[in-house]
Amino acid sequence: SDPGRDSDPARDSDPGRASGAGGESGPGRESGSGGESGSGRAVDSSRSPGGAPDVASLSSARFLFHGDLDDLRPRRSRGASMYRFHGSPAVKDAIEALGVPHTEVDAIVINGRAVGFAHRLRDGDLVEVYPPPGSPQYGRQEQPGNGRQERPENGPQERPENGPPPGSPRYGPQDRPEKGSTPRSTSPGGTPRGSEGGTLPRPGAPGYTSRPGPISLTPPVPRPTRFILDTHLGRLAAYLRMLGFDCAYGNHADDEELAGRAAAEGRVLLTRDRGLLRRSAVRLGCLLRSDDPQQQLEEVVARFDLRSRAAPFTRCIRCNGRIQPVDRAVVADRLQPKTLRYFDTFGRCESCAAVYWQGSHYERMRRTVERIMAGAK
Repeated sequence: SDPGRDSDPARDSDPGRASGAGGESGPGRESGSGGESGSGRAVDSSRSPGGAPDVASLSSARFLFHGDLDDLRPRRSRGASMYRFHGSPAVKDAIEALGVPHTEVDAIVINGRAVGFAHRLRDGDLVEVYPPPGSPQYGRQEQPGNGRQERPENGPQERPENGPPPGSPRYGPQDRPEKGSTPRSTSPGGTPRGSEGGTLPRPGAPGYTSRPGPISLTPPVPRPTRFILDTHLGRLAAYLRMLGFDCAYGNHADDEELAGRAAAEGRVLLTRDRGLLRRSAVRLGCLLRSDDPQQQLEEVVARFDLRSRAAPFTRCIRCNGRIQPVDRAVVADRLQPKTLRYFDTFGRCESCAAVYWQGSHYERMRRTVERIMAGAK
């Protein structure tokens, strides 16, 4: 096969592409967080159903989602939000109930203290949630270096030293109000962006302390990085394979199989379905924001810092096998006379035996690779 003619990801149809994925939960997707909810039932005040208990009987916490995390929430609920709940649910359950999968969270700060997903909410808590480096709108400020600490499962017991966040998305360096102040969500220009949570002084105002930067809730990404893709991401799988990355993909895999294989093989699960990422088995994942395959590729390259690790045209875009050089004479009986006349260098997939050469669309594919790599700096 000619990767430039027959297997160009920009031209091939995606047999598994599902319309209406849109990042929303589909039929059969888990709506909870895998049985890890805390005691009591959490209630988002912006979505309280009819017949819910009297608001006065509920505890409440105020949530601020930084970067593009707020954009994952329903439009009418964006901005600083009051979250009402029974008992003491884990903050992870509250975050996911508000529309943000745990895979999209890098740090949680409650009342000025960095905590883990298992931390229990208390009445009056102020909760700030931050995205991982490389996420859309994360910013390009200095990121944690080699001294980055790994967070215990339940979060650190001591508050780390204050320091600027490694790339606050909307406001520049992010600050937290002292306990007792009332938050307000602002647009990039500093104007109020929602009334649900009251008011929040502008970043840099007296009485703020900055988000702790050198610790992360995001598990370390294995190197080399391997991926598994949801059934509607066939073209993205082809693009990632074109860059040389190991991508498991099948257009008939169900949710349980995807989550289980991601956990068993240490693969990063890529999807537009946030319900799939809420499964407790999923530790490494990415909720893709765009429905355009090339933009999705840009998201993944930036999020997982793939630019320096790419090995373009070394993996079969059809079956994921490795491409090895092969002598022209060995594959001559499988090629057209014109191909043999104009090309001398060939490769063959060690898994499916597909033959590759720099065919008619190779230059376009090469330009795509160069553009993606340049844009991921």
